[in-house]
Amino acid sequence: RNQLAMIDIYEAFHAFRVTDKFGAMPLTEAGQAADNVFRPVYDSQTSIYTALLDKVKAAVASLTTAANTSAGDSYFDFDANAKLFDGGDAASHVISWKKFGNSLILKHALRMSKLNAGAAQTYIASALAGPLMTSDADGVGLAPTVIAGYGNDSRKNAWGWARYYNPTSRPAKFLASKMSTLTITGADRANAAIVDSTDVYDPRFYAIYYPNSAGKYKIVPNSPDAVGALTPSVNGADSQVNPGGEWAKVLTPWDNADYVTEYSTWNRFYMMSLFQNQQMLTYSEHCLIVAEIYAMGLATGDAEAMYNAGIEASIKELTNSGYGNYPDDNAGWVIDVPAADITAMLANPNVVYNAANALEQIRTQRYIDYIHRPDNAWALIRRTNLFDLDVTEPITASGSAVSMIFRLKYPSSELNFNGDNYIDQLNVMGGTDDIRFKSDIFK
Repeated sequence: RNQLAMIDIYEAFHAFRVTDKFGAMPLTEAGQAADNVFRPVYDSQTSIYTALLDKVKAAVASLTTAANTSAGDSYFDFDANAKLFDGGDAASHVISWKKFGNSLILKHALRMSKLNAGAAQTYIASALAGPLMTSDADGVGLAPTVIAGYGNDSRKNAWGWARYYNPTSRPAKFLASKMSTLTITGADRANAAIVDSTDVYDPRFYAIYYPNSAGKYKIVPNSPDAVGALTPSVNGADSQVNPGGEWAKVLTPWDNADYVTEYSTWNRFYMMSLFQNQQMLTYSEHCLIVAEIYAMGLATGDAEAMYNAGIEASIKELTNSGYGNYPDDNAGWVIDVPAADITAMLANPNVVYNAANALEQIRTQRYIDYIHRPDNAWALIRRTNLFDLDVTEPITASGSAVSMIFRLKYPSSELNFNGDNYIDQLNVMGGTDDIRFKSDIFK
């Protein structure tokens, strides 16, 4: 019973990720080859969301902390194989799975609220009945030792997060502007900018950005064309130099003679390590989701308290030495954020909770918190049009305007192996796979 419930929650987690990237997809008939179903139909995203939310809700209710079944068999004989949760006893792991499931419901019911607020509120009320995450110890993720050769996913995600869409090799100005007093307007969008430490009010800035060889935080613009026009070193090999070490290890100190880069790059100790956890659903994310639910009026609660808790947890999660590589051997690289600094950030005029502007504040913090999970940032922007990015931060690549990416195209193999259903789905979308679904979240 518990095993099946855990499988349902884990399956739903990944199915949500796929549908949020592609939209409609095969689900109800997928994986049914044993029953001679080789060409599954595409389910609408509306039906997928409903099915997955129902699945997780039922799984959470099914999980039990009872020691034995009515027949006297142990519910916990599989516990030695626990991967997502360690420490504590078997019953506490079941509670952790319940918390994971409830957070998953809250996350995706919130996305569903744009289409059907009433249905979303029903799911939200069920999940808020608990149990709920209460600390960063409740966060869900896989350690690199578990995912083996796939431990570089977080590094790849960070690399792809160099700007809010379209990967480049550098963290850019738009993200920096959300953690400092840097502003990007007019012609400034196409120029590099120096961010002084006195301009930074978010401690996460230093876990994301690493200074150039002069010790300056010289931030590149967002546009690939503008980046390409600066100097060859921006995208050249010297921009990622790391003498005497591997990519998974920390950068050479910025004042080392071998470190030659004109522009700020990733702080690889926190952002690019092969040895950091692969985040799935963190406590900071949970808090900020609940804050947004409260601020939207989908449930009643203290949005400000959850907003502040989410920011504090996000800072601790990102700068925790466990996210870096070999912290014991590189103690000098670990960012220690005193409680007073977090308090100061929460009181900063750019961050302090303002009920009149609460939704944009909460969503901005969610955007930053998703530094290792850009697919979630894209889903957030897709639902909310946060920052109105296409208008406020237009970019070009090779002289052509680039639009925000809101979905991935289906694999080309679909035409060969599931052609009729693939064509039917394209017809639903107007006969093309090249669509954006920013406004109409479910198709």
